Amino acid sequence: MQPRHLPLRRPEAKQEYAPLIRSPIETGARLGELLGSDWSDLHDDDVWNVERQSTKHSELTAPKTKNGVRRIPLTPEYVRYMKAYRLRSQFSQDGSPIFSSRGRGGSSKGGGTRLGHRNVQRRAWEPIRKALGLPEKVTFHQLRHAFASRAHARGVTLQDLSMVMGHSSVDITAKVYVHLYGREQAEERFRQAMAQLTKPPISCF
Repeated sequence: MQPRHLPLRRPEAKQEYAPLIRSPIETGARLGELLGSDWSDLHDDDVWNVERQSTKHSELTAPKTKNGVRRIPLTPEYVRYMKAYRLRSQFSQDGSPIFSSRGRGGSSKGGGTRLGHRNVQRRAWEPIRKALGLPEKVTFHQLRHAFASRAHARGVTLQDLSMVMGHSSVDITAKVYVHLYGREQAEERFRQAMAQLTKPPISCF
C-alpha cells in the first residue's frame, strides 16, 4: 500500500508589529495617524508628513485637529530602521500603507490592507503588555506620552514639542504629556540638594 501524501500546508507568516510599536516612541504620532500613513509620507526620508488618520472604523480622515497636519523630524537611526523595514515589506510602494497586513501565508492574497485599531490592540499591544507584566491601564497611547517626556528631558522646548506633536497649545503639551522624565529629574535634584545638608539648622529645634 502506497503512503498517502497529504498536501503541504503553507505556514502563515507572522505579522511584524515591532516597527509599529516603536514608531510612537520615536515620532509621538497617534495610532490613527500611524495607521493612516503611506510610504509616500516618508518620501523625504528624514521627515514624516502627517496628513491623514485612519479611524477606528477604518475610514481615512483628516487628523484629529488642524494642528495635526504637520511634519515630524526623524532621527538618523530611526530613518535607517524604517528603511530596513520597508525593504522587508512586500507592500513598499509609495501608495502602500506603511503598516499593512501581510495576508495569509505572507502572500499578497488578502495582504496590503491597512491594519485596524482593533487588530493592533488585540494582536500586538495586549500580548506585549502582558508579556512585560504591565498593568491594563498602560495603553498604546502612552507611548506618545513617553516620546514627549523623553524629548523634553533631552532639551526639546515645549514650543517645538507642541508643534511636532500637533497640539493646539503649549499648555496641553506641558500638562498632559511632559511628566515622566521631568518628575524623575526633579526628584534627583531634590535628593542632591538635601544631601548637602549635613545637619539641620539649630533653629529647627
